[in-house]
Amino acid sequence: MNNLTMIDIALLEPHPDNPRKDVGDVTELADSIRHSGIMQNLTVVPHEGKYRVIIGHRRLAAAKKAGLTAVPCIVSGMDYKEQLATMLCENMQRVDLTICEQASGIQMCLDLGESVKDIADKTGFSETTVRKRAKLSALPADKLKKAENRGGTLEEYLKCLEITDEGKRNELLENVGTRDFLWKYNNFISAQKREANLPLIRAEIEKLAKPLPDGKRYSSEYSQICSVNLCEWTCGTELIPNYDENETYYYYFDYSQMIVFQKVKKQKAQPAKKSKKEIEADRRRSELSQLTEKAYKMRYEFIFSFSAAKKYEKIINEYLLYFAVMGDVEYTSQNLAILKKAVGDESQGYYPNAEKVESWLKDEPCAAAVSAYYFTGDSERNGFYKSQYGEDFPVYNKNGRLEKIYEFLSKLGYRISTEEQKLMDGTHEIFKEEQTEEWKRMNF
Repeated sequence: MNNLTMIDIALLEPHPDNPRKDVGDVTELADSIRHSGIMQNLTVVPHEGKYRVIIGHRRLAAAKKAGLTAVPCIVSGMDYKEQLATMLCENMQRVDLTICEQASGIQMCLDLGESVKDIADKTGFSETTVRKRAKLSALPADKLKKAENRGGTLEEYLKCLEITDEGKRNELLENVGTRDFLWKYNNFISAQKREANLPLIRAEIEKLAKPLPDGKRYSSEYSQICSVNLCEWTCGTELIPNYDENETYYYYFDYSQMIVFQKVKKQKAQPAKKSKKEIEADRRRSELSQLTEKAYKMRYEFIFSFSAAKKYEKIINEYLLYFAVMGDVEYTSQNLAILKKAVGDESQGYYPNAEKVESWLKDEPCAAAVSAYYFTGDSERNGFYKSQYGEDFPVYNKNGRLEKIYEFLSKLGYRISTEEQKLMDGTHEIFKEEQTEEWKRMNF
């Protein structure tokens, strides 16, 4: 067909499978059409006595708003697959689709037999981009739409897909676009790794050690010699360093780690047995240490995934100067592991390779942002607690420098989770002096 003709606007209807579901505000376009007319024709296909629009959905909506009765159209004979590919391509090129709309359109093309390469060629997306968006079809459409309204990003959606448990994946999806998304993601991914590692570690440790007798976790009769993080262990890593088959070892599992003990050899003076209060205090300190390390990991991962250096250049330079100067004034020790990670130096030395650092500073767009973070001296021990003589339980300790780090990262787009906020302002239950539910169950 492909004939240009004026068609009564009443005979035109939007294509039901157009990837773009919302044409947006067409007021300005309607004013332009009212003043100058339609400068570019629509492309349509015949359908049951009427015509479906393939290209020009916004122009059709604006023409109706402008009061036109007919519009110029090219009548095409393209089949359904060609219609879908054309609409997807046209929207990609002319008006940005949302990520969900892109994913829906790409999935429809795949369902019709289009290959990833075909879609990439027609839309201008890379094949990697097409594959990533196609994966989103595995997420519930209703929850995905709500997440999109909260400002969800492709990276957040893809992180949701890493969670294999459907219930937890949907719960995480409900937190997309919120301040607690990364905290929940890290919790879920850690739990997932733990569940995968637990049976492997248990099978291996049972060959090497005996179960620790009940009630002896904090007993002075046994001494801890090593531990394994259940979430970070990799298959093949030894569970007991310097294992001696002539020695007797005992293992104990708590939620996040497997701990190996040995019996303490009898001495003339045995250490005093810890009270229940002291045991609870130890438990809180251990949990606080884990929370502190987890919060650092989130800060660390954010700065190494940061890519908007140009957009935040003024803020980055401001804090780079602040942390560099105040680091000397406050005698802050920098964490060289951050710099080694940044420049890709995997050597065993303490200091990073100077040539690698020089090259990185010259070529890496985000070098200033990472450098500013490096000068903060941040580490896995940087938290809101400092051991105090005579304390019963962990006592909140204001950390102005860490607050400044959070201020810097927040201005770059970092979202402080509820858990981190409670640690920062001292309202976390781990600092409370009154009895927690677990504390009450210990029956003092």
